[in-house]
Amino acid sequence: MYHIIIIVFIIFQFIEAKENPYKTFQMYMNTPQGRVMNINFTHEQDNQQLKSNGIFYYFKENNYIYDDKFQRIRYLQEYIQTINKKEKQIIYDANISKDFNVLNLLTGSSNEIRIGETLIEKDGMRIPFSFKDLNISGIIWTVPSTGAPKKIIINLSMESKILIKIYPLKSDNRKTLKILDTKDYEIIDLRE
Repeated sequence: MYHIIIIVFIIFQFIEAKENPYKTFQMYMNTPQGRVMNINFTHEQDNQQLKSNGIFYYFKENNYIYDDKFQRIRYLQEYIQTINKKEKQIIYDANISKDFNVLNLLTGSSNEIRIGETLIEKDGMRIPFSFKDLNISGIIWTVPSTGAPKKIIINLSMESKILIKIYPLKSDNRKTLKILDTKDYEIIDLRE
């Protein structure tokens, strides 16, 4: 009887996800083996661009890492750790669940997101979103059959937006997270 309930639950989740592209995206991200993605960030503000390219390691909800040549950000449920490789600093900060975090959007785990009407385009499923208590909106493009994210645009204001291009790495091409020697790094703890 217990197995039948689990099977019915899984079937229901699959049907609901196929009807809801955002749920398909969430199911894609929340696979037990996690995800590793190459991410290109472009932050446009006041006609200037700041670009970054790194690897996003998603282990499970509230447990992921973004790593590029200048920094490593580890997001855990209890805190956020930022390792500044250039300045040789490790900064610990409290994880405030209501704070906006671009990486939360990639995990598909935020309960503060409102999803708009989804459209099928040549780039994939176009899923508009906005945040309940913030004046932030955007669009996620996903692969229709899998829910894999391809591109995200986040509008922070009239003068500021973030473009994220996502390239999932196949399991045979996965990069392992390099261990950093941080014994000489300055530690700054901002948690209260």
